[in-house]
Amino acid sequence: MVLSELRALLTDLLAYDLDNYQGESPSDVELNAQINWALRALSKELFLFDPKVDFKLTTGEPRYRLDSRKVVSKRVVRPLYVTIDGNKLWNAQSDGYGMWGWEEFIGQHPTWEAATNGTPTKAVSYGAREIIIHIPPTATIAAQADNYIAGQVLANDLTGIGVLDDPSDQGIPAEVHESIAYLAAIYAATPNVTEQEGYARLAAYDKSWRASVKAIRNENHRLFHSGTTRHGLSPDYLAL
Repeated sequence: MVLSELRALLTDLLAYDLDNYQGESPSDVELNAQINWALRALSKELFLFDPKVDFKLTTGEPRYRLDSRKVVSKRVVRPLYVTIDGNKLWNAQSDGYGMWGWEEFIGQHPTWEAATNGTPTKAVSYGAREIIIHIPPTATIAAQADNYIAGQVLANDLTGIGVLDDPSDQGIPAEVHESIAYLAAIYAATPNVTEQEGYARLAAYDKSWRASVKAIRNENHRLFHSGTTRHGLSPDYLAL
C-alpha cells in the first residue's frame, strides 16, 4: 500500500465509530503525521534491520547522533557494527565486528577527545542514540562513499514521493501494511495512547497481526544477532 491508500484506509476506519482528534476533515498533512507515528511504532515492533545505513562523517568529529538524518540515512536505534572506508570495525575483544562499550573504551583511551585525526579503528556506544568514532576521521576518510552503519533502524517517514511512498521500501512487509492504518486510527482517536496499548487494541482488529509481526521480528532478530546479511531480506538488501 502506498501513502494515499493508507490515508484512505485510515479515513474509512475512523468513519465507522472513531473521532479524529484533528477534527472531522483532517488535512493530508495531518493524516500523514498520524500514519508516520504508526509507521515508526510498527518498525520498532518489527525490529527492522539494515546492514548498510549511509553514515556521513565530519572531518575531526568523533561524536555522532544516530537519530539525525544529517548523519545517517535512517535513524539507528541500535548499532551492530560500523564500516569505515569499506572496512568493518572490530569489537573490543577483536574476535568479530562490533561496537565497543563505553567502559571498555574509556579504560584504554582516557584522552580520546584529544586524538589526532586519522583512520578510525573503533566505534563506541555512547549514551542513547550516540556513538563515538575513534580516531576522528580525516577529510579523506570523511569523504569516502563506503561509510556505513549496520543495525536496528526506524523506518523513514512517508512523504508520498519516490521510495518514501511505499512502506515496503522502508522494510515493512506488505502483509502488515494495513496494521499501519489500524495503529494510526487508534492514535488519531486517542492521541495519548502508548505504543503497547495501541498494539493491544490492534490485536482486536486483526487476529493474525501478532503472528505476522512475530515471524518478521524473529527473522530480523536472527539477522541482527548473527551479524549476517542475505540478499533479499530488507529494503534494498533485505526483502522480508
